[in-house]
Amino acid sequence: MAESLSAAFWALAGLGAAAAAVYGLFYLNRRESLGRAALKALFMVALAGAFQSAGAPWIVLLAFAAAAVGDFVLAFDNKAILPLGILAFLICQLGYLYFFWTHRAEGADLDPTLLRYAAMALVLATAIGFLIWMGPKLGQMTVPVIVYSAAICAMAAAKSTMRARSSLPAGRLPSTSAELRDLAENRVAPAVPGLVGTDRRERLGVEALEPLDDLRRRELVVVGYRQRLHVGAVRARGRVRDRWNRCTGRTGRTGRRGRS
Repeated sequence: MAESLSAAFWALAGLGAAAAAVYGLFYLNRRESLGRAALKALFMVALAGAFQSAGAPWIVLLAFAAAAVGDFVLAFDNKAILPLGILAFLICQLGYLYFFWTHRAEGADLDPTLLRYAAMALVLATAIGFLIWMGPKLGQMTVPVIVYSAAICAMAAAKSTMRARSSLPAGRLPSTSAELRDLAENRVAPAVPGLVGTDRRERLGVEALEPLDDLRRRELVVVGYRQRLHVGAVRARGRVRDRWNRCTGRTGRTGRRGRS
C-alpha cells in the first residue's frame, strides 16, 4: 500500500511529523502564544492534507480537522474555552466512530470474538476507573467529560469490530485480482478446481501411459523387423531352392546324355 501513496502524501505527513517533533522538543513548556498553538495544530492539519491527497473519506478529514481545532484551543490555559476544545475532540471521536462502524466486520470476519470482547471490556474498565479517579475534581465539567469518555469507549469498541485487511470486500481488492473477482461473481470459481483436477488427472494418465506407449512402439519395430527377416529368409530359401533345382536339373540332363 505504501507504494501507491503519492509524494504529496509523504511530504505533508513529514511536515506534520516535523511539526510535532519541534513542538514537543522546543515549545511544549513555553509561554502561550498563537504561534505555539498553530504549531501544535499543524500536525493534524498536515495529516488531514496528506490523507485528503490519498482520497480519504470526508468523515476522516472532518475528524482530523476537528482534532486540529481541539489542539489549537487547548493550547491555551483558559477554562472559558475549554468546553470548545472538548467539543472539537468529541466531534473527532464521533467521526472515527462513524468510520469504524461503517467498516465493521460481520459473521466469520469477527473471529476471534473473544479477544475483541476482551479489548472492549478493558477499554470500558479503564474509562470507568478514570472517571472514578477524576470525578471529584471535575466539578462543572463532569457531564462533558463523561460524554467525551463514552464517545472514546464507543469509538474503541467500533475499532475492535473493524474488518481486517484480509477480509475487505471484493470491490476493494487490488486491481490485480479483478479476474478472480469476476470469476467469483459469475459463480465460475467453484468449477475451476474441478476442471483443474480433471486436467491434472488426464495429464497424469497420459504421462503414466507414455512408457507403455514407448514399449509398444519398440515392440512394433521389433515385430516389423522380425517380419522383414522372415520374408527375407523365405525369399532366400526360395532362391536357394531354385538354384538347387536348376543345378540338379542340368546335372540330370547331363547324366542322361552321357548314358545315351
